Amino acid sequence: MPVENAIIKSADVEIAYGKTTFFVYVSRNIKIDENDIEIHDQQGFGGIVLDDVFPLCRIMGVIGVRRWGDLSGKPCRVFGDGEVLHGIGNFINDDWYYLPGKEPKN
Repeated sequence: MPVENAIIKSADVEIAYGKTTFFVYVSRNIKIDENDIEIHDQQGFGGIVLDDVFPLCRIMGVIGVRRWGDLSGKPCRVFGDGEVLHGIGNFINDDWYYLPGKEPKN
């Protein structure tokens, strides 16, 4: 899947039984023209159990926010295999966070 533009729709952190899991939901395949924005679908990113908070801090840094709750509504870029998103990136700069083991092969 090529890199696509997206908008973060929501971002959640769940803590249960001493485990922390994050989810970032994005609307991707965005077509922007002079009169409207057309959003094609929504997809989740994350869902992994965290050993520390580094991934949360890294995602906030990549997107350019200081609080997890400020992610909603921010533009970003996403990379994946068509079914699962593997990375989320800054909308302008070449700065990315990839799920562990999901970095693109060059």
